[in-house]
Amino acid sequence: MRPFLIDLQLVMKAVARYKKIKMLKEGFQLEKKIWTDADFPIMGWHDAPAYGMLFQSDVSALSNQLLFDLDYILQWIDPTPPDKNFSFWIAPATLIFKDVINLHIDINQEPPNIFDFEIMDIHRLEEFTYPNGRIYWKWQIELSNGNIYFKAGGYEQIIRKPPELTTRQEYSNRGETSFSQMPF
Repeated sequence: MRPFLIDLQLVMKAVARYKKIKMLKEGFQLEKKIWTDADFPIMGWHDAPAYGMLFQSDVSALSNQLLFDLDYILQWIDPTPPDKNFSFWIAPATLIFKDVINLHIDINQEPPNIFDFEIMDIHRLEEFTYPNGRIYWKWQIELSNGNIYFKAGGYEQIIRKPPELTTRQEYSNRGETSFSQMPF
């Protein structure tokens, strides 16, 4: 009788392919389309590409907003051997900081590089209570090439398109820069 040989690498590749296909069929179960500062402890922005930043002021309400158009990585998927690269559930989002004051931007962009705007992380540093009773947090947006500091009363992050599974840290068909505040 001949020995039964199994090519372990082929089996592992088939299992990895099966898991990815199953994940695509089942899809990503998005918990909600609008996230707020109350969700901060469970959120993370590491390696989130940002495509634009917008300053908005409402003179009648004496309020400033700071908006970002970004691709939010909802979940990192560990590589399944023999693959060595991560996969990502990712979706375009608008991140809106509300009641922004004391804005400081320090971005170092040296030629000949193009303007690269990748969020490494967002830190909530310290809480302030103003005499009028309003609570603000000091925020730091750590970029690959600098930092943005400000105080804000809170934020909302709106998921604008359904999440997709990808091997790149960017949404494949995101369209133009958008600061839309309409969830999909």
